[in-house]
Amino acid sequence: NQLLSATAAHPAIAIQGNSVVLHLDHGSALATAVGPNVPDRIQGSADLHTPATWDLTFANVHGTVPISPSRFTITDEQGMLLLPHVSVVGGGPLPKIVPAGRPFTLRLTTVVSIGDGKLRYAPAGGPWLAEWDFDVETD
Repeated sequence: NQLLSATAAHPAIAIQGNSVVLHLDHGSALATAVGPNVPDRIQGSADLHTPATWDLTFANVHGTVPISPSRFTITDEQGMLLLPHVSVVGGGPLPKIVPAGRPFTLRLTTVVSIGDGKLRYAPAGGPWLAEWDFDVETD
């Protein structure tokens, strides 16, 4: 439960479950990634790939924190760069910025290889600001 800080000059490398204070040019937020969650039917199987889901929660939002599907990438064990499907937990359209005033959670879904990987957030669309390392297990 370590709290990390991320700036453009010093991006943060965290593990799933860790929170990262994002410092952007025009805003800030506390971001926490949880996952990946895999379907129960995959557990104990010999499958080499699985659908996976991450929840990314933004809290303590100040100013402008941009979001769009292109700002999130996942790299899996095989080195594949994946663009996850991004949706709002609870439904509704995906806004262009994180709404302030209450925690806001996105759900990211894709199919990944079993093993290690990285979930990255690049708010400016270029270099990533925060990265969460994860491990997909089926045993």
